[in-house]
Amino acid sequence: MVGAEYTRHRYQPGVQPDRMFLLDLPALTTRYYGRTNDLGWELALDVGGAFGGADSLVLSQKAASPAYSPELTSVAAAEGYDHVVGVSLNPRVRFDLGVAEAGFEFRGERLIGWRTLDRSGTVANAPIGELRRRSTVWVSLGASRLERLLFSVSWSERASSLGERTARRNELSLNLGLELAP
Repeated sequence: MVGAEYTRHRYQPGVQPDRMFLLDLPALTTRYYGRTNDLGWELALDVGGAFGGADSLVLSQKAASPAYSPELTSVAAAEGYDHVVGVSLNPRVRFDLGVAEAGFEFRGERLIGWRTLDRSGTVANAPIGELRRRSTVWVSLGASRLERLLFSVSWSERASSLGERTARRNELSLNLGLELAP
């Protein structure tokens, strides 16, 4: 499984948006389905590599503390993001009760900065780390072939480290919607 994702998210007003572009490299995917008379379930797990670019949250806070000046890659110095490589984990669980469905999904990426092959010819020595975690718990109520009422709670976390500095953003959202089944 190969995929691409670009996100641009503003965690709070007045703060620069956080950009991340990731290519999900071939992953190990496993799924397990089951059913009894009253209950159906699906368990899934995707584990794979990731490569791309991520804004450094530490650099967005640098204006607040100008005394800190780590050695940066040429891309980070010019554009504010780093090339990153790492692993991705995505477990999912879904239960089908006929008139109701419930599920949980988690997606996490742990990435380190790609500091070699810099166009400047030097290798920055400040360690670079990026982390993104997202999880959702949801319940869907209604007839299986018609409209369904959907309620979900989502949490996301984004953390960044550059040298000895770290920065972190969290967000919790409650969602209510109408789902139209095909």
